[in-house]
This record gives sequence, C-alpha cells and structure tokens, in this order.
Amino acid sequence: MDPLLNYVVSLDKEQETGDEKEEYNVFSVLGIQSREVLICRMIADLLNPRGRHGMGSAYLRLFVDEVLKIDIADETLLKHVVVSTEYSIDAERRIDIVLEIGKMFLPIEVKIYACEQKSQCYDYYTFAKEKDADTKVYYLTRFGHMPSAYSMRGKDGIISEDKIVCLSFQKDITHWLKECCRISTTNVGVVISQFEKSIEKVTDRLGEKRMEQIADEMVRSPETLRAGMMIADALEAAKCKVLYAVLAEFEMQMKQIKGKYGLARERNIRWYEYEDQATTAFYHSYSTYPGINYIVKNAEMNDGYQLWFRIEVEHHLFAGFCVFDPNETPEGERGQQVDVYDEVTKKSVAQFLKVTQAEQENWWAVWRYLPTGTVKNTEEVPDFKQMNEAALALADADKRKAFVAESVSQMELSLLGLLK
Repeated sequence: MDPLLNYVVSLDKEQETGDEKEEYNVFSVLGIQSREVLICRMIADLLNPRGRHGMGSAYLRLFVDEVLKIDIADETLLKHVVVSTEYSIDAERRIDIVLEIGKMFLPIEVKIYACEQKSQCYDYYTFAKEKDADTKVYYLTRFGHMPSAYSMRGKDGIISEDKIVCLSFQKDITHWLKECCRISTTNVGVVISQFEKSIEKVTDRLGEKRMEQIADEMVRSPETLRAGMMIADALEAAKCKVLYAVLAEFEMQMKQIKGKYGLARERNIRWYEYEDQATTAFYHSYSTYPGINYIVKNAEMNDGYQLWFRIEVEHHLFAGFCVFDPNETPEGERGQQVDVYDEVTKKSVAQFLKVTQAEQENWWAVWRYLPTGTVKNTEEVPDFKQMNEAALALADADKRKAFVAESVSQMELSLLGLLK
C-alpha cells in the first residue's frame, strides 16, 4: 500500500510544481476561479455587444447558438440585448446574469462553490415568467447538475424540471470560450484564453488527468489494485476523522472563553452533537449536521425557550445563535429547534442579542461562516462534503489548531460580541 500512496503523493507534488511554473495568468493571480461575482462579470462583458472586447455580438451569437441552444435569426435582436449582472428581484434576491433579448427574459444562475438557498430557483422562475411566459432558468454549475428540491420548491409547490436548463463550466463554458478565442480578431483572444485556463481549474481538468494516472498505477498488479480498493474503502472514515478532530479542537478551545460569554456546554439533549453525527453517514445524506451546542445561561426566554450558540457543519463550517425548545418532544427527540420566530420570540431574542429581525434565517437568529466571520462563502471556508483545500489542510494537527484559534477569535468579533 505504501508504494501506491507514495506515488499519489508524488503526483500531487508534481501538480503543485506545475502550478508554480504556469505561464503568467492574471486571472489565476487574482484567484478568479473561486470568485463567482468576478466570473459572472467577465462572462457578462463577453456577452455584451457593447462590451470592451470590441467584437460586437459575435460572442453572444456563439453563446446563444451553442450554449443556450436558442434559435434567434434576427441579428438586430442580439445587437440590442440588455445584459445585467446581479439583477435584483427583491431586497434579498439577485440573479447572477440576465439576458433580455427582445421579449425574452433569460435568467442565468451561477453556482460554483456557493450553497443553494431556500426557494432560490423557484423565486427566479416565478419572477422571470412574469416577464416572459416561455422563460426557463439556466442553472450553470461546475459539472451541470440539477438544483435540489430545496431550491426549486416555493410557497405554491415545486417547479418542474423542464423549466430548468442545466449548463456546465466543464463542457458548455470551456467550449464557448475556446470558440470565442478561435474567432477573435483582436488581442482580446489572449485574455479569453487565460480566462478559459482559469475556468479549467474550476472544473479540475487536471484532476481528471491525475485520476487516469492513478488508475493506471492501481491496475499494474493485483497487489496495487487491492491496496487501492482498501484506500477507497477507508476514505470516508478518514474524512470523518478530520471533521471530528476539527470540532473536538473547537470544543477544547471554547473552554477558555465560554465563561467570559456566559455559555454552558449543552450535554443533556445532545442535539446533532458532533460526537454522534460526525460519521460516514455524513457522506450518504445531504448532511448529518454535526455540531457543538452551548446554552446562553442568562437568556431567560418566553415559553421556556433557550438561546443557544452553536458551531455546525452543514457542508461548510459556520457558527451562530439559534432558539431551541427543550419542552417540544417529537417522537424519538428530546427537544426541537424553533424554525419560525413569532413576534414574542423575536422581541425576546432582541433582548439578548444586538441583531435585527432581517438577519433571522430559519432557526438562526444570526450566523457567520468560519473562519471569515461573514455570510459570504469563500474558498477560505472549509467544505467537508467536497473536501476543498481549506478542509484538506486541517488534516495537519498544527494547522488545525491555528485555524480553530483564528475562528474562535473571529467568533468573538462577529458573533459573541453581539451578546448584550
């Protein structure tokens, strides 16, 4: 098994060396592959006939024909398209890219690393069909997967799958960008080529090549194949050990500050405790929600409710304040989260936290990603489902300890500091 592991590690180091020797790419320098807003702006500018590329509607024509696969014969319609980014439909919802071509209203939602939001696609479709009865939502992801029911379901039901067109960076966008390079008559083609190479990192094309190399090594002999199968069988357990170790380190470091903020470790109800939930089941369901619960001791709320501070992993790591009802006992449960805050509960929360009602989301009064302390998901936030680079780094004990220390400091600034 050791030779196979050593081979895989050597490939990974070769990849790191290759990244260091990569031709200078301004998009890689800016880290655009992890910044959805910047990617959307770049795509939108290329689609705009009045964009800075100087190619008129040529790139838009390619996009309409080969990506959206819409038949638009009238070139005048394309020349007068309205291209928008972050198109606001209400105070909270913004569509990443919108194309308005004649009477057509085409919303494009881009998901690279950001989590799905409740009823997001439902809301976008509902809004768009008021402008264009034949509209669909174009859902652009790394590999072209469908949005979940969580995003497609709204107050009047769930939108049908035929109202969603799945697009991928892996095939649709990389192909379109290559074609844009091919037809470019100005030096903007060089820029598009660099952008396309950055998009390839989003889809991990190089990772596919490494996978082929590893597969070739595994089938070299029965012994290496058996070793590879053993590694595959142990992989989920190994990832769970990292997840468990991270939350255990949080519990250890929180001991030093919990008294300062009047927090008591909750041990009776064990609501989605990491010791019970950080198991391989995490990888066989949407999430097992492993976390750590603390009761805010001096927060005496209405109806016997408790104000909790909780550190949790859904896919990504975050923390926040929530309301728990220890007296509500559904079958098999000891207590229940309070999903909907009535007016009395909202006022009660405001007695103990410096938050506005607008911040409340589901059962969370307020929450923040870690270690950033913001509600914006970035590459710095560990994703234990996909095991991004931020999560992988936490396999190292020293890095894990430093990461948790940084996160705890950020929690003090952005969350615990909200306690009155």
